[in-house]
Amino acid sequence: MAMWIRRVELTDFAGIASAAVALKPGLNVLHGPNEVGKSTLAKAIRAALLLQPKTKIAESFRTWNLAAQPNVVLTFEERVGDIWQVRKDFGPPGKAHLDWSKDGQTFSPDSKAGAVDGKLRELLRWGVPLPGGKGGKKGMPSSFITTALLGDQSDIEAILDASLASDPTDTGKDLLTEALQALAEDPRFKEVLARAQEKIDEAFTPKGAWKKSKGAPMAILAVERLDAQSHFDSVKQKAENSEAAQANVNRLTQRTLEAEAEAERAADALKAAQQREIAAQALDNAEQELRRAAEQVRGLEQKQAEATANETGAEALREALAVAERAVAEVAPQAKEAQDRVLQLASGDAEQGRQIRLQEAQNQRLRLQGQTAALTTRIGHAKAVAAGEEAVADKAADIDKQTETLTEQRELLAEARAATEADKERMAELGRERDCARYRIAFAKAEQCKKDLAAMRKHAGDAKTFAAQAEAKRAEAKALQAPAEAELKRLRQLDEERRVAKAKLAVGLTVDFTPERAGRAEVTIDGETRQRQYAAGDRLAYQAERELRLTLDGIGAIDVRGGGRDLQADAQ
Repeated sequence: MAMWIRRVELTDFAGIASAAVALKPGLNVLHGPNEVGKSTLAKAIRAALLLQPKTKIAESFRTWNLAAQPNVVLTFEERVGDIWQVRKDFGPPGKAHLDWSKDGQTFSPDSKAGAVDGKLRELLRWGVPLPGGKGGKKGMPSSFITTALLGDQSDIEAILDASLASDPTDTGKDLLTEALQALAEDPRFKEVLARAQEKIDEAFTPKGAWKKSKGAPMAILAVERLDAQSHFDSVKQKAENSEAAQANVNRLTQRTLEAEAEAERAADALKAAQQREIAAQALDNAEQELRRAAEQVRGLEQKQAEATANETGAEALREALAVAERAVAEVAPQAKEAQDRVLQLASGDAEQGRQIRLQEAQNQRLRLQGQTAALTTRIGHAKAVAAGEEAVADKAADIDKQTETLTEQRELLAEARAATEADKERMAELGRERDCARYRIAFAKAEQCKKDLAAMRKHAGDAKTFAAQAEAKRAEAKALQAPAEAELKRLRQLDEERRVAKAKLAVGLTVDFTPERAGRAEVTIDGETRQRQYAAGDRLAYQAERELRLTLDGIGAIDVRGGGRDLQADAQ
C-alpha cells in the first residue's frame, strides 16, 4: 500500500487561524479561489514532514499580528497497521512529537524533539539524510522525491530539473527501485515489457547488433532518413532561391512603409492647412462683423447726439409750457374781471360811459384772446415736444440694446481671436509632439537594430568558439588510443552481463526484529551503514534492495542477501 496522509490540522500557521482537512486514500483534489489557503496547506505538509521546528525558515510561518506559535498536526499511514502522527510547534523554543498507532485512535509516544525528524526520514526514505552531523544542510531539505511530491508550485524549473543523482543519500533511489520492482509484477506492466521486448527483437540480433535486413526498423529508418535528407536539400535549395525574392519583398516593404509615412505627413499637413483656412475664414467673418458693429456704433452715437439735442429743446419747451400755464393762470382772473365789467357796462345808465367801457372791454377781450391763442400755440408745441421725448426715449432704449449687442459681438470677436491664437499654438505643439514621436520611433528602431547587430555578432563569435571547440575535440579524439571496435564490443557485453547479474540480485529484502533488551544496532543496507540505539520491545524494521547486514551488540550479526548462490557467483 502507498503512503496515505489521513489528516492535516493547522493552527496559527501562515495566516490561517485554524483549519483541519481529512483526506481519503488515493487522489484528493483541493480546489477553491485564490488566497483561500491551498498552497499554505501544502506548505504545512512539507514543513511537518521535512522541516525542523527551530530553523529560521519556521519564522515565516508565524502570523504577523499574533504571538502564538504556528502548529501543524499531520497523521499519515505508512503501511496497513502503522499509523503515525507528527505534531510540531514552529519557531523558538520549537517542539516536535511523533506518536504511533495501530488503529488510528489510540497513539503511543515514539520519539520527540530532535529525534522526530530522524525517525521521519527513516520511515519516509525520501533520499534526505538524517539531521545534524558535520556538514549537514540546514533549513528545508530537498531530494528528488521531496521535490517531485512536495515541490513549490512557483518553482517549476526545480521540479523538472530534479534528479536522483543529486540526492544526498540512496534511500530515495532504493525506495523507487522497490516500487518499480513491485510494478514489475503487475500483469499490465509485464504485457508492456513483453511488447517492448518484441520491438527490441525486431530491431536487434541476439548479439545486440542492428538488424539490416529489409523491413527491419533501422533499414526503414535509413530509407526514411535518406528521404528526409533529400527533402531537406530540396527545401534548402528553395529557401536559397527565395532569398533574392525575400530581399526584394523587404525592399518593397521598406518603400511601402516610407510611402505610408510620407502619406501620413502629407495628410497631417493637409489637415493643418484646412484648419488654418477655417480659422482664417472665421477671423475674416469676425472682422466683417466688427466693421458692421463699428458702423452701427457710429450711427447710434449720431442718433444719441441728436437725441441729446432734442432732449435739450424739449427741456426748453417744457419750461415755456410751464410759463404759459402760469400766464393762463394769471390771465384767468383778469378775463373774469373783464367779463364782469362788460356786464356792468351793459347795465349802466350813461350811454357814453357805457360805450367807453364797452370799447375798453372789447379791447381787453381781444388782448386776452390773443394771449390765449399764443398760449394755446405754446401748449401745442409743448405737447409735441413731450411726444418727441417719448420717441427719443424709445430711440435711447434701442441704442442701449444695440450697444449691448455690439459689446457682446466685441467679446465674441475677442474670444474668437484668442481661440484662433490658442489653436495656432496647439497646432504648433502638436507638430512638435509629432516630430518628437517620429524621432522616438526612429531612435527605438535604431536601438533595436543595434541590439540585433550585437546579438548577430555574439552568435557569430559563439559559432567561431564552438567551431574551435569542435576542432579541438576532434583533435583530442584522434589523439586518444581507444581500444579496437571488437574490444569495445566485448567490454560493453561484459558490462551488460554485470548489470543484469546485479539486477537479478535486487529482489528486495525486508528484516523485522524485536529485541528483548536495550542495546545498539548497526545496519548496513546495500553498502550504506547507519547506527541507532534501541530499547527493549522496539520494532526494528529495515528494507534493502540486494543485501543487508544487521549487527546487534552482544548478540551477533545477521547477513541477508538476495538471490541464490549461483546468482551470487555470477555477480562476483
